[in-house]
Amino acid sequence: MEAGVDSLAATELSSRLRAAMGVALSPTLVFAHPTPRAIAAHLLEHVSDAAVQSAVPTTARVPLRSDLRAACDASIGKEAALRWVLEETCARHGGFVGGGQCCDAGAFGVSAVEAGPRQRLLLDEGAAIAAGYAIEIDLQRSSDGCPMVFHDDDLDRLTGATGLVAARSRAALEQIPLKGGDGECILTLAEVLDLVAGQVPLLIEIKDQDGNLGPDVGDLEEATAKVLQGYEGTVALMSFNPHSTAALAQYAPHIARGLVTSAYDPTDWTPVPKATCERLRDIPDFDSSQSSFISHEVGDLSRQRVQGLRAAGVPVLCWTVKSRAAEDEARKWVDNVTFEQYLSPLPA
Repeated sequence: MEAGVDSLAATELSSRLRAAMGVALSPTLVFAHPTPRAIAAHLLEHVSDAAVQSAVPTTARVPLRSDLRAACDASIGKEAALRWVLEETCARHGGFVGGGQCCDAGAFGVSAVEAGPRQRLLLDEGAAIAAGYAIEIDLQRSSDGCPMVFHDDDLDRLTGATGLVAARSRAALEQIPLKGGDGECILTLAEVLDLVAGQVPLLIEIKDQDGNLGPDVGDLEEATAKVLQGYEGTVALMSFNPHSTAALAQYAPHIARGLVTSAYDPTDWTPVPKATCERLRDIPDFDSSQSSFISHEVGDLSRQRVQGLRAAGVPVLCWTVKSRAAEDEARKWVDNVTFEQYLSPLPA
Protein backbone atom coordinates (compact mmCIF):
# COMPACT_ATOMS: atom_id res chain seq x y z
CA MET A 1 0.00 0.00 0.00
CA GLU A 2 1.25 3.50 -0.82
CA ALA A 3 0.46 4.79 2.65
CA GLY A 4 2.29 1.89 4.32
CA VAL A 5 0.84 -0.99 6.35
CA ASP A 6 2.65 -2.59 9.27
CA SER A 7 2.00 -6.06 10.66
CA LEU A 8 -0.40 -4.79 13.32
CA ALA A 9 -2.50 -2.94 10.76
CA ALA A 10 -2.43 -5.96 8.45
CA THR A 11 -3.69 -8.21 11.24
CA GLU A 12 -6.44 -5.74 12.18
CA LEU A 13 -7.57 -5.51 8.56
CA SER A 14 -7.78 -9.29 8.25
CA SER A 15 -9.68 -9.52 11.52
CA ARG A 16 -12.24 -6.91 10.48
CA LEU A 17 -12.82 -8.52 7.10
CA ARG A 18 -13.04 -11.97 8.69
CA ALA A 19 -15.64 -10.71 11.16
CA ALA A 20 -17.64 -9.06 8.39
CA MET A 21 -17.45 -11.87 5.86
CA GLY A 22 -17.50 -14.89 8.15
CA VAL A 23 -14.58 -16.58 6.38
CA ALA A 24 -11.02 -17.45 7.35
CA LEU A 25 -8.44 -14.96 6.08
CA SER A 26 -4.69 -14.93 6.50
CA PRO A 27 -3.19 -12.20 8.71
CA THR A 28 -0.81 -11.53 5.81
CA LEU A 29 -3.67 -10.86 3.37
CA VAL A 30 -2.62 -7.28 2.68
CA PHE A 31 0.96 -8.29 1.90
CA ALA A 32 -0.12 -10.98 -0.55
CA HIS A 33 -2.68 -8.64 -2.12
CA PRO A 34 -1.20 -5.14 -1.67
CA THR A 35 -3.87 -2.93 -3.27
CA PRO A 36 -7.61 -2.42 -2.67
CA ARG A 37 -8.33 -3.92 -6.09
CA ALA A 38 -6.23 -7.00 -5.33
CA ILE A 39 -7.90 -7.58 -1.96
CA ALA A 40 -11.35 -7.09 -3.47
CA ALA A 41 -10.59 -9.51 -6.28
CA HIS A 42 -9.33 -12.11 -3.81
CA LEU A 43 -12.41 -11.79 -1.62
CA LEU A 44 -14.78 -11.89 -4.57
CA GLU A 45 -13.28 -15.23 -5.55
CA HIS A 46 -13.68 -16.74 -2.09
CA VAL A 47 -16.71 -15.14 -0.46
CA SER A 48 -20.24 -16.31 -1.13
CA ASP A 49 -23.11 -13.99 -2.06
CA ALA A 50 -24.73 -14.87 1.28
CA ALA A 51 -21.67 -13.63 3.13
CA VAL A 52 -21.63 -10.44 1.09
CA GLN A 53 -25.33 -9.91 1.77
CA SER A 54 -24.72 -10.07 5.51
CA ALA A 55 -21.92 -7.51 5.24
CA VAL A 56 -23.77 -4.68 3.52
CA PRO A 57 -26.96 -2.75 4.28
CA THR A 58 -30.16 -4.29 2.95
CA THR A 59 -30.88 -0.97 1.25
CA ALA A 60 -27.64 -1.02 -0.76
CA ARG A 61 -28.38 0.33 -4.23
CA VAL A 62 -25.21 -0.83 -5.97
CA PRO A 63 -24.38 -4.50 -6.62
CA LEU A 64 -23.50 -6.44 -3.49
CA ARG A 65 -20.07 -7.44 -4.66
CA SER A 66 -19.33 -3.82 -5.45
CA ASP A 67 -20.13 -3.02 -1.83
CA LEU A 68 -17.64 -5.69 -0.80
CA ARG A 69 -14.99 -3.88 -2.81
CA ALA A 70 -16.10 -0.67 -1.12
CA ALA A 71 -15.60 -2.30 2.29
CA CYS A 72 -12.03 -3.11 1.29
CA ASP A 73 -11.38 0.44 0.15
CA ALA A 74 -12.84 1.83 3.36
CA SER A 75 -10.64 -0.42 5.48
CA ILE A 76 -7.31 0.23 3.81
CA GLY A 77 -7.69 3.42 1.76
CA LYS A 78 -5.57 6.46 2.61
CA GLU A 79 -8.41 8.60 3.93
CA ALA A 80 -11.91 7.31 3.19
CA ALA A 81 -13.87 4.87 1.07
CA LEU A 82 -13.61 5.56 -2.66
CA ARG A 83 -16.60 3.42 -3.56
CA TRP A 84 -18.20 6.17 -5.58
CA VAL A 85 -15.08 6.47 -7.74
CA LEU A 86 -15.45 2.84 -8.74
CA GLU A 87 -19.20 2.39 -8.65
CA GLU A 88 -21.11 5.69 -8.72
CA THR A 89 -21.65 7.73 -11.88
CA CYS A 90 -21.28 11.46 -11.24
CA ALA A 91 -23.84 13.87 -12.67
CA ARG A 92 -22.40 17.32 -13.25
CA HIS A 93 -24.80 19.83 -11.76
CA GLY A 94 -26.62 21.76 -14.47
CA GLY A 95 -26.50 25.12 -12.71
CA PHE A 96 -22.83 25.52 -13.54
CA VAL A 97 -22.82 24.98 -17.26
CA GLY A 98 -25.73 27.05 -18.50
CA GLY A 99 -27.70 27.13 -21.72
CA GLY A 100 -28.45 23.86 -23.48
CA GLN A 101 -25.97 22.02 -21.28
CA CYS A 102 -28.21 22.06 -18.23
CA CYS A 103 -29.39 18.85 -16.62
CA ASP A 104 -32.84 19.64 -15.26
CA ALA A 105 -35.38 17.80 -13.18
CA GLY A 106 -37.38 16.69 -16.20
CA ALA A 107 -34.33 15.09 -17.74
CA PHE A 108 -34.16 12.75 -14.76
CA GLY A 109 -37.83 11.83 -15.05
CA VAL A 110 -38.65 13.79 -11.91
CA SER A 111 -41.56 16.22 -12.01
CA ALA A 112 -40.79 19.85 -11.22
CA VAL A 113 -42.72 21.26 -8.30
CA GLU A 114 -43.69 24.88 -7.73
CA ALA A 115 -40.79 26.54 -5.98
CA GLY A 116 -39.09 29.86 -5.50
CA PRO A 117 -35.97 30.89 -7.44
CA ARG A 118 -33.37 29.38 -5.09
CA GLN A 119 -35.45 26.26 -4.53
CA ARG A 120 -35.67 25.59 -8.27
CA LEU A 121 -31.88 25.40 -8.50
CA LEU A 122 -31.93 23.00 -5.59
CA LEU A 123 -34.50 20.97 -7.48
CA ASP A 124 -31.94 20.12 -10.17
CA GLU A 125 -29.73 18.67 -7.45
CA GLY A 126 -32.73 16.90 -5.96
CA ALA A 127 -33.57 15.34 -9.31
CA ALA A 128 -30.08 13.89 -9.59
CA ILE A 129 -30.36 12.52 -6.06
CA ALA A 130 -33.77 10.99 -6.76
CA ALA A 131 -32.38 9.31 -9.86
CA GLY A 132 -29.50 7.90 -7.79
CA TYR A 133 -26.52 9.69 -9.31
CA ALA A 134 -23.52 10.93 -7.42
CA ILE A 135 -23.05 14.68 -7.88
CA GLU A 136 -19.99 16.67 -8.92
CA ILE A 137 -19.81 20.35 -7.97
CA ASP A 138 -17.23 23.15 -8.18
CA LEU A 139 -16.26 25.67 -5.52
CA GLN A 140 -15.10 29.27 -5.69
CA ARG A 141 -14.42 31.55 -2.72
CA SER A 142 -16.40 34.68 -1.91
CA SER A 143 -14.66 37.82 -0.72
CA ASP A 144 -15.61 36.98 2.86
CA GLY A 145 -14.33 33.43 2.65
CA CYS A 146 -17.47 31.38 1.97
CA PRO A 147 -17.24 28.36 -0.39
CA MET A 148 -19.70 29.11 -3.21
CA VAL A 149 -20.94 26.51 -5.68
CA PHE A 150 -19.89 28.03 -9.00
CA HIS A 151 -17.70 26.89 -11.88
CA ASP A 152 -16.00 29.97 -13.34
CA ASP A 153 -13.60 32.44 -11.77
CA ASP A 154 -15.72 35.33 -13.03
CA LEU A 155 -19.45 35.89 -13.23
CA ASP A 156 -19.72 37.02 -16.85
CA ARG A 157 -20.44 33.75 -18.68
CA LEU A 158 -22.99 32.20 -16.35
CA THR A 159 -24.76 35.24 -14.89
CA GLY A 160 -25.84 38.74 -15.88
CA ALA A 161 -23.24 40.20 -13.52
CA THR A 162 -19.58 40.91 -14.25
CA GLY A 163 -16.31 40.63 -12.38
CA LEU A 164 -14.63 38.03 -10.23
CA VAL A 165 -16.55 35.77 -7.86
CA ALA A 166 -13.84 36.44 -5.28
CA ALA A 167 -14.67 40.17 -5.37
CA ARG A 168 -18.23 39.67 -4.07
CA SER A 169 -19.46 38.72 -0.61
CA ARG A 170 -21.53 35.64 0.08
CA ALA A 171 -24.63 37.78 0.56
CA ALA A 172 -24.10 39.52 -2.76
CA LEU A 173 -23.43 36.29 -4.67
CA GLU A 174 -26.55 34.67 -3.25
CA GLN A 175 -28.60 37.39 -4.97
CA ILE A 176 -27.11 36.95 -8.46
CA PRO A 177 -29.37 34.96 -10.83
CA LEU A 178 -27.87 32.40 -13.18
CA LYS A 179 -28.42 32.71 -16.91
CA GLY A 180 -30.94 30.42 -18.56
CA GLY A 181 -32.97 29.82 -15.42
CA ASP A 182 -36.04 31.12 -13.63
CA GLY A 183 -34.17 33.34 -11.21
CA GLU A 184 -32.05 30.63 -9.58
CA CYS A 185 -29.11 32.14 -7.73
CA ILE A 186 -25.67 30.95 -6.64
CA LEU A 187 -25.66 28.47 -3.75
CA THR A 188 -23.25 27.97 -0.88
CA LEU A 189 -21.58 24.63 -0.19
CA ALA A 190 -23.50 24.42 3.08
CA GLU A 191 -26.82 24.63 1.21
CA VAL A 192 -25.83 21.82 -1.14
CA LEU A 193 -24.71 19.65 1.78
CA ASP A 194 -28.07 20.19 3.48
CA LEU A 195 -29.84 19.07 0.31
CA VAL A 196 -27.68 16.03 -0.45
CA ALA A 197 -27.61 14.98 3.22
CA GLY A 198 -25.58 11.87 2.51
CA GLN A 199 -28.12 10.41 0.10
CA VAL A 200 -25.59 10.11 -2.73
CA PRO A 201 -21.82 10.60 -2.96
CA LEU A 202 -20.58 14.13 -3.54
CA LEU A 203 -17.45 14.94 -5.58
CA ILE A 204 -16.19 18.47 -4.95
CA GLU A 205 -13.69 20.28 -7.15
CA ILE A 206 -11.80 23.14 -5.54
CA LYS A 207 -11.20 25.65 -8.32
CA ASP A 208 -7.72 27.13 -8.61
CA GLN A 209 -7.45 30.31 -6.58
CA ASP A 210 -3.82 31.06 -7.52
CA GLY A 211 -4.65 31.81 -11.15
CA ASN A 212 -1.65 29.95 -12.55
CA LEU A 213 -1.90 26.62 -10.68
CA GLY A 214 0.72 27.88 -8.26
CA PRO A 215 1.16 27.84 -4.47
CA ASP A 216 -0.96 30.86 -3.52
CA VAL A 217 -3.83 28.77 -2.16
CA GLY A 218 -5.17 27.56 1.16
CA ASP A 219 -8.01 29.82 2.22
CA LEU A 220 -10.70 28.07 0.16
CA GLU A 221 -9.37 24.66 1.12
CA GLU A 222 -9.49 25.54 4.81
CA ALA A 223 -12.98 27.04 4.54
CA THR A 224 -14.24 23.98 2.68
CA ALA A 225 -12.84 21.66 5.33
CA LYS A 226 -14.63 23.64 8.03
CA VAL A 227 -17.98 23.46 6.23
CA LEU A 228 -17.53 19.70 5.78
CA GLN A 229 -16.88 19.09 9.48
CA GLY A 230 -19.56 16.77 10.77
CA TYR A 231 -20.94 15.94 7.32
CA GLU A 232 -21.71 12.23 7.37
CA GLY A 233 -22.18 11.57 3.67
CA THR A 234 -19.62 10.11 1.27
CA VAL A 235 -17.53 12.95 -0.12
CA ALA A 236 -14.23 13.41 -1.92
CA LEU A 237 -12.27 16.51 -2.83
CA MET A 238 -10.12 17.28 -5.86
CA SER A 239 -8.37 20.09 -7.70
CA PHE A 240 -6.32 20.76 -10.82
CA ASN A 241 -3.82 22.55 -8.59
CA PRO A 242 -1.51 20.09 -6.78
CA HIS A 243 -0.85 22.74 -4.13
CA SER A 244 -4.58 22.82 -3.43
CA THR A 245 -4.78 19.05 -3.08
CA ALA A 246 -1.81 19.13 -0.73
CA ALA A 247 -3.57 21.83 1.32
CA LEU A 248 -6.63 19.58 1.54
CA ALA A 249 -4.39 16.89 2.99
CA GLN A 250 -3.55 19.37 5.75
CA TYR A 251 -7.02 20.71 6.45
CA ALA A 252 -9.11 17.59 5.80
CA PRO A 253 -6.80 14.57 6.14
CA HIS A 254 -9.74 12.21 6.76
CA ILE A 255 -11.42 13.00 3.41
CA ALA A 256 -10.38 11.27 0.19
CA ARG A 257 -8.72 13.67 -2.22
CA GLY A 258 -7.37 13.58 -5.74
CA LEU A 259 -6.03 15.49 -8.71
CA VAL A 260 -7.99 16.68 -11.71
CA THR A 261 -5.61 16.10 -14.61
CA SER A 262 -5.40 17.04 -18.26
CA ALA A 263 -3.48 16.85 -21.52
CA TYR A 264 -2.62 20.48 -20.65
CA ASP A 265 -2.62 21.85 -24.18
CA PRO A 266 -1.23 25.36 -23.54
CA THR A 267 -3.73 26.89 -25.97
CA ASP A 268 -6.53 25.74 -23.65
CA TRP A 269 -4.83 26.94 -20.47
CA THR A 270 -4.10 30.63 -20.97
CA PRO A 271 -2.74 32.35 -18.86
CA VAL A 272 -1.06 29.33 -17.24
CA PRO A 273 2.59 29.33 -18.41
CA LYS A 274 3.52 26.76 -21.04
CA ALA A 275 6.24 25.40 -18.77
CA THR A 276 3.65 24.72 -16.07
CA CYS A 277 1.44 22.87 -18.55
CA GLU A 278 4.34 20.75 -19.72
CA ARG A 279 5.26 19.89 -16.16
CA LEU A 280 1.76 18.99 -15.01
CA ARG A 281 0.93 16.89 -18.10
CA ASP A 282 2.53 13.73 -16.70
CA ILE A 283 1.04 14.10 -13.22
CA PRO A 284 4.32 14.43 -11.30
CA ASP A 285 2.63 15.50 -8.06
CA PHE A 286 0.37 12.51 -7.43
CA ASP A 287 2.41 11.26 -4.47
CA SER A 288 3.58 14.60 -3.09
CA SER A 289 0.01 15.96 -3.06
CA GLN A 290 -1.08 12.85 -1.12
CA SER A 291 -3.72 12.05 -3.71
CA SER A 292 -5.68 8.81 -3.79
CA PHE A 293 -7.37 9.11 -7.22
CA ILE A 294 -7.32 11.17 -10.40
CA SER A 295 -10.01 12.54 -12.71
CA HIS A 296 -8.53 12.92 -16.19
CA GLU A 297 -9.57 14.73 -19.36
CA VAL A 298 -11.81 12.47 -21.45
CA GLY A 299 -9.92 13.04 -24.71
CA ASP A 300 -6.57 11.98 -23.25
CA LEU A 301 -7.35 8.76 -21.39
CA SER A 302 -4.87 6.52 -23.17
CA ARG A 303 -1.93 8.53 -21.88
CA GLN A 304 0.73 6.18 -20.51
CA ARG A 305 0.98 7.90 -17.14
CA VAL A 306 -2.80 7.73 -16.61
CA GLN A 307 -2.98 4.06 -17.44
CA GLY A 308 0.13 3.38 -15.39
CA LEU A 309 -1.54 4.82 -12.31
CA ARG A 310 -4.66 2.78 -12.99
CA ALA A 311 -2.61 -0.40 -13.39
CA ALA A 312 -1.07 0.36 -10.01
CA GLY A 313 -4.54 0.38 -8.42
CA VAL A 314 -5.24 4.12 -8.45
CA PRO A 315 -8.94 4.79 -9.20
CA VAL A 316 -9.33 6.85 -12.38
CA LEU A 317 -12.34 9.02 -13.22
CA CYS A 318 -12.71 11.18 -16.30
CA TRP A 319 -14.26 14.54 -17.14
CA THR A 320 -16.60 15.38 -18.79
CA VAL A 321 -18.48 12.79 -20.89
CA LYS A 322 -21.32 14.21 -23.02
CA SER A 323 -22.80 11.17 -24.81
CA ARG A 324 -23.40 7.47 -24.28
CA ALA A 325 -21.04 6.62 -27.14
CA ALA A 326 -18.29 8.70 -25.52
CA GLU A 327 -18.97 6.98 -22.21
CA ASP A 328 -18.69 3.51 -23.76
CA GLU A 329 -15.27 4.44 -25.14
CA ALA A 330 -14.12 6.11 -21.94
CA ARG A 331 -14.99 3.10 -19.80
CA LYS A 332 -12.33 1.11 -21.64
CA TRP A 333 -9.79 3.31 -19.88
CA VAL A 334 -11.34 4.47 -16.59
CA ASP A 335 -13.22 3.25 -13.53
CA ASN A 336 -16.02 5.79 -13.83
CA VAL A 337 -17.16 8.95 -15.53
CA THR A 338 -18.50 12.41 -14.81
CA PHE A 339 -21.25 13.25 -17.32
CA GLU A 340 -23.61 15.94 -18.53
CA GLN A 341 -26.15 16.47 -21.35
CA TYR A 342 -27.41 12.86 -21.26
CA LEU A 343 -28.26 10.18 -18.67
CA SER A 344 -25.55 7.67 -17.90
CA PRO A 345 -26.85 4.18 -17.07
CA LEU A 346 -26.78 3.34 -13.38
CA PRO A 347 -25.37 0.03 -12.08
CA ALA A 348 -27.88 -2.80 -12.41
